[in-house]
Amino acid sequence: MPPISQPEVRELATWRGREVVTTCYLDVDGRRFVRQQDLEREVDNVVRRARARMNGNRSVHADLDRILAFVRGGVDRRRTRSLAIFACDADDYWQVVPLPVAVPSRVIVGSAPAIAPLEAALQDYERVGALLVDRQHARLMVIGWDGIEQELDLLGDVPVSTSAEHGSGDRDRSARTGTREQAGPVARQVARAVWELHDSVRFDRLLLGGPEDVVAEVERALHPYLRERAAGRLGVPAWASADEVHRAARAVAIEAERARESALVERLRSTVAAGGRAVAGLDATLEALGAHRVERLLVSHGYSESGWRCEPCGRLARTGRACGCGAAMHEVDDVVSEAVDDAVSSGAAVEVCVGDADLDVVGRVGAFLRF
Repeated sequence: MPPISQPEVRELATWRGREVVTTCYLDVDGRRFVRQQDLEREVDNVVRRARARMNGNRSVHADLDRILAFVRGGVDRRRTRSLAIFACDADDYWQVVPLPVAVPSRVIVGSAPAIAPLEAALQDYERVGALLVDRQHARLMVIGWDGIEQELDLLGDVPVSTSAEHGSGDRDRSARTGTREQAGPVARQVARAVWELHDSVRFDRLLLGGPEDVVAEVERALHPYLRERAAGRLGVPAWASADEVHRAARAVAIEAERARESALVERLRSTVAAGGRAVAGLDATLEALGAHRVERLLVSHGYSESGWRCEPCGRLARTGRACGCGAAMHEVDDVVSEAVDDAVSSGAAVEVCVGDADLDVVGRVGAFLRF
């Protein structure tokens, strides 16, 4: 399971207090900060830079003190590479989310928790089924947020129904025809076992590994519902260790996610070029967000700009100081993070794109519009 659910993220995005909120992302990766004193030096530097910008805000300084004390008290880093910390001393608000992925260290102070980096980390989370087969072995591993959650021997541990080939219903009748009949009895047994497990052992995508001729035979035997979720090959043998499977599956998942992001960016560029319901660039995107027109926001990973917010109407802008509503605006550390937070709060989807040069070319941020 991920360390925080999407409903909890939405609740976090809409939280407001009497004072500003301090958001701190900390890289605590043991591969970079081997000793505790190395980690403490990192957090000291992050907090010192943040204090210099705060102009004596007591609540924020108290938040920073608590963050320092928390890290100095020791962090279990066996499965944690980053921390997301949300704090507001004035309202006694404190939440720590451990993340098993690297997030750059930064402190953001604003009217709401800054969840953009958290969204980026959660975006890549999927439960993946890894089906490893050869002529003697068939193993199903379910891979979650922080590693292998389950492992089953499909030719030994799992009782397979012989009375119903793939359950019942319209979907299942289709499974009894076509390519499945071309597979051998062991492949059909494996395919039945995976199908019968699927309701209790949930996964979003299925990856297959092993000799190509065996893998192809099993894939032909899979229920069509599962074949649709087959998302690539794992370059590991059927007897690979759990760590090897996890690394291979993660690499395939990241590659698939980058391909999906690239397709979205290309659709954004073509829609903008055709004058359709999309905008690109920070100014146009913030204007659309303020008008509640954003349906899906695309933003380059790590993109940050200072900017302005109008508290009375909530609008964001790259430049201030006067808002179109006539009220004065106040400066914000990171208007891009604030835009992501506003998009999540409004129910818009957010896609954080990693290393996409095409999105960078059009301004590093854009959106598909509702109207």
